[in-house]
Amino acid sequence: MRMVGVVLRNLLRGPVTRHYPDERRTFFTGSRGRLVFAPERCEFCGECERICPARAIELDTAWDTSREDYAIIWLRRYYSFRCIACGSCVEACPYGALHLETEPEAPAYRKRVSVEEIPNWHWSEWVAS
Repeated sequence: MRMVGVVLRNLLRGPVTRHYPDERRTFFTGSRGRLVFAPERCEFCGECERICPARAIELDTAWDTSREDYAIIWLRRYYSFRCIACGSCVEACPYGALHLETEPEAPAYRKRVSVEEIPNWHWSEWVAS
């Protein structure tokens, strides 16, 4: 008798699930999600790289062979599949170049590494200091 009541109640209540593509989930305030980088605010101090427990951030230099003077460019590599969204890098960045959004990273079929050039840093500025 109990089971009939449960079945009838579930039939009359309607679906409990969301229709995913049409209805997106709203994330609660304070949830940690995708890491966003603002390269124009980065000063290449390396605090985010040092503090990251998952080693998801790397700062590096490379030769720009597309230019005649072979200038050095300053790069930031971000391994999103390693990131555990702990927020340590956001707290450690003194320039506010990193922040966590509430929506998580989109699912991916392959591991992606985002490489961004840091525009504030150029070889001539580094040598002058």
